[in-house]
Formats: sequence, structure tokens, C-alpha cells
Amino acid sequence: MLYADEGLTLEDDAYDIGIGEGDEFRDVVKQLFNAMVQMREPQERPPRDVKFSHTGLTSCPLDKR
Repeated sequence: MLYADEGLTLEDDAYDIGIGEGDEFRDVVKQLFNAMVQMREPQERPPRDVKFSHTGLTSCPLDKR
């Protein structure tokens, strides 16, 4: 929807940011991205209900992309 709002077309999977194999962490990335879109100000930690620790990463890759 964000791409459509700007008149753009998304050709790839918006949640494939190059972590894990295939869509291994797609659900986690999707939850993190949606949380970031909805938050009022930047946060230093992922939301509590998102299983970010399952990715094995120590920092959120979304804040660098």
C-alpha cells in the first residue's frame, strides 16, 4: 500500500531483506516493518510480541535499510 500511495509498483517481496534462507524470517520481518510504520517515534528495541530473537541477529536489520 505504501508503494501504491506513491504511484510505484513493487516487483519483489518487500519483506525479503536478505536474512535467513528463503522466507525463513519473512513473518518476523513483516511484523517488524508493520510495527515501524505504525510507531510514533523510533524505538531501540523490537516490539515485545515479535519473535526477533529467533533470527539469531543481535540488532534489527530494518533500521539500517
